[in-house]
Amino acid sequence: MSTNQVTVRTNKTSFGRWAKTVGWKHIIAWMMIVYATFPILYIISTSLTDFGGIENAALFQQFHYQNYIDLFNDPSYPFAQWKKYFDYRGLYCDSFGIYLCLRGICI
Repeated sequence: MSTNQVTVRTNKTSFGRWAKTVGWKHIIAWMMIVYATFPILYIISTSLTDFGGIENAALFQQFHYQNYIDLFNDPSYPFAQWKKYFDYRGLYCDSFGIYLCLRGICI
């Protein structure tokens, strides 16, 4: 009967070495996540205000959904029809591009 031995390496790196080699990348990544998330939150917060202007000083003070109700119910701006058209167009173009790449015609 043979016995298989498993060798486990206990080569742990110190926190200082980890911080110098990899840890600084985590700090920069979190800074970039916060930097990229703030404008998205600001736009969503501004769209939920009553006046809808960019002079909104604080995030998520008011919650008015009238902007979104008007977006879908206003006959002079047919947003739902526009979105359906561009979704269909996007799917068609993506499918055609995938077809060309599968055929080897893609540059």
